[in-house]
Amino acid sequence: MADKTLGQILEETLLGKTENFSYPGVSQEEVDWESRTYAYSEEGDLFLPPSLFERVSEFGSATVMGRGNDLDYLLWSSDTSEALKYLLMHGWKYTGTEQHYCAVHTDISFTTFRCIDNIFNLVLLEDLDDYKRMMKANDLCVKLKLEDKEDRIAVFDAITRKCDYRGI
Repeated sequence: MADKTLGQILEETLLGKTENFSYPGVSQEEVDWESRTYAYSEEGDLFLPPSLFERVSEFGSATVMGRGNDLDYLLWSSDTSEALKYLLMHGWKYTGTEQHYCAVHTDISFTTFRCIDNIFNLVLLEDLDDYKRMMKANDLCVKLKLEDKEDRIAVFDAITRKCDYRGI
């Protein structure tokens, strides 16, 4: 066996890269860093002060399938400006704002954030009714076990839509 540098050993360990990978019951793909998935139960609770974030809920594809490429949380704060300040001051990366969500015009305003390790995404809503609609859509996707992304989008479109259907 050829001697390996510490850097090579760490790369193999952290990125799951080995020349002759063999570990009973675990495939190389499951260990591969790039294909890693996450579950809410494994990552632990996300702390956001309840005095600032009145509603925090697990949300998105990982709630339907049990695992995901990342973990999403839907948030509502009655003081959006303070919530934004808090997130930015605590290392969350601002990733954008949306005037519309899903495939059709819904008028749901939100701001998104991602943590540095790219495990968690936050969707901060400005309106409590929008939060409730989004959670209702998510809960239906979970109940129906909709693994297909297009099906989940269709449910969100139907439940969160505030405007007329197809412009009628």
